[in-house]
Amino acid sequence: MTRDRGYWLKLRVFMAAPLAFTAAAGELPVPCAPCTPAVGGPVGWITSGTATATSDASRMTITAGTQIQPNVTLNWQSFNVSPGNSVQFVQPSSAAIALNKIYQGDPSRIYGNLSANGQIYLINQNGIIFGSPDGTPMQVNVHGLVASSLAISDDAVANGILSPIQSNAAAFSGTTGFVQVNSGATLRTDDGGRIALFAPVVENHGAIETPDGQALLAAGGKIYLQSSDDPNLRGLLVEVDTGGAVTNTGSILATEGNITLLGLAVNQQGRVTATTSVTKAGSVRLLARDSVTFAINAGRHTAVAQHTGTVDFTDGSVTEVALDTSGATAVDDQPQPISNIEIDGKTIQLESGSAIHATGGSLALTAETDPSKRSNDSAAVTVQPRNDAVSIVMEAGSTVDVSGGETTVDMSRNQVTAQLRGNELADSPLQRDGILRGKTVTVDARADDGKGTPLANISGYLAATQRDVAERLGNGGTVNISSEGSVDLAPGSLINVSGGAVQYTSGFIATTKLVSNGKVYDIGSAPPDIVYDAIIEPQLVVQDTKWGVQQTFSSMAYNTYQPGYVEGKSAGAVQIAGRTLQLAGDILARLRIVDDGMARRTGIACATMSSGEDGEMGRSTTRCSRPSSNRTTRSRRETPRKSPSR
Repeated sequence: MTRDRGYWLKLRVFMAAPLAFTAAAGELPVPCAPCTPAVGGPVGWITSGTATATSDASRMTITAGTQIQPNVTLNWQSFNVSPGNSVQFVQPSSAAIALNKIYQGDPSRIYGNLSANGQIYLINQNGIIFGSPDGTPMQVNVHGLVASSLAISDDAVANGILSPIQSNAAAFSGTTGFVQVNSGATLRTDDGGRIALFAPVVENHGAIETPDGQALLAAGGKIYLQSSDDPNLRGLLVEVDTGGAVTNTGSILATEGNITLLGLAVNQQGRVTATTSVTKAGSVRLLARDSVTFAINAGRHTAVAQHTGTVDFTDGSVTEVALDTSGATAVDDQPQPISNIEIDGKTIQLESGSAIHATGGSLALTAETDPSKRSNDSAAVTVQPRNDAVSIVMEAGSTVDVSGGETTVDMSRNQVTAQLRGNELADSPLQRDGILRGKTVTVDARADDGKGTPLANISGYLAATQRDVAERLGNGGTVNISSEGSVDLAPGSLINVSGGAVQYTSGFIATTKLVSNGKVYDIGSAPPDIVYDAIIEPQLVVQDTKWGVQQTFSSMAYNTYQPGYVEGKSAGAVQIAGRTLQLAGDILARLRIVDDGMARRTGIACATMSSGEDGEMGRSTTRCSRPSSNRTTRSRRETPRKSPSR
């Protein structure tokens, strides 16, 4: 039966409240022996691999796979788990896959607990429900989970779910069923795992957690999966044909991972949170599109959507890439992954009270009719013919926030110790063979315009300063808004690209002093063109030769009290392109620039806006601000508007 695109949107309305199916008391999965109806169904429980099952009244344990043949395919007459019951898969490794094909005539009701140390695939064309409609708590704890009402292709079974795309084929396909996570359900993987929910209609009202992994909720009749070649997007890329509706009213968390919601209608009504650390980027993709075509580049097959739908952010929804709070640090030479949020559709609506955050990251909102015609330039959508049905709307009270991170460090971090050898003294001929050679000195990193000392090149030591992710993403991020039609930023809406800040607490700095002709110089300002007679170290080291104990004493005479201060970071940039622009909202680009007594930190903020007629890029206007003191740059009102809490 052929269904038009509106069918899935109508079905989403029908599914707005969790469907109520009652699990019989004491239910556990029932293996095929054989399955009924017999025609076309499997004749036994095991299609491939090796498995055994044991059970009592409330628990089933399935030992699936071996080290030699880790994957299995199992057939089930039904796969229901009543509240209080549990099913456990014991597998040879986290990479092992237990494919479970379910032949019952109604949706699988997994109201009890499900666990596995490997990957579990559940396929039921009539649907899968996690959690009782009454909200009774249950958990799924696995390394990986695929729950689908769409059939898995033979190629995907034999060669993995990334194989079909090389033949321009879908990994999963079908026309019926749904996947629903109810409010009491928690679906969780261990580190590096993936949860994928595939069906014409996908809804999450519970909690999904994939630390260091990926959560994929894709609604459609065909699912195309491919690997990502973007280092800032960890996990798989997905596209669909015959797009359906995906709705999130619960919470989805992927620390240091990716969250993707894709269908022809994407309804974000809950919380979606990825995180970025000093080593791994978090990303969120909310994509309302379908109708796939294929491109081949250097032998790599790629599915590309040609049709778009609606993305809606409702009141109270939070979509964010937050920052890792573990305290992990990295040096400046280590590349910092960038947080990313991508939103694509024909119409994008941010309702009052909705919030999108990506601290110091990149956010792109693109309203278009055919993504396949877009170039790598995000503003290129304005080259397409004008379409008044295409729009991006930010209602009053909605927020987009890519302001920079904020952190607090001790004053002592400015105190850097360096050993001066030939390389460090190469550009200081008078000091090269003087008393400084081979000595370990202590400098204030802020001295000599951030070089520490004019007597030596200690850039390698300064570069070893450890910074957390909030400081490394301290600069404001970028917001790119592009529409083939209109962009409407209502009064009271807010785009925040303010710079972040590093708060230094008050403390003492003790640095090396040098003596020349009876005059004492601090190493941070000592002239390089004179010879020094003595070194006064900020610390005295005493070695007890009898007991082998070394003690360090600070020389209080040369400890200098430094009041705390704030080091402001640069604000970010906003680019807005569309056929019709209504920009009555606020653009906040706050720059907190504070003189720390040694060097002035400065920043810059830019905003670019363009509009044009058919076939034209439009006239662009760019405004930049580089203040010499504390300053806030706004597009409209002078009264600051507080952003929703992150």
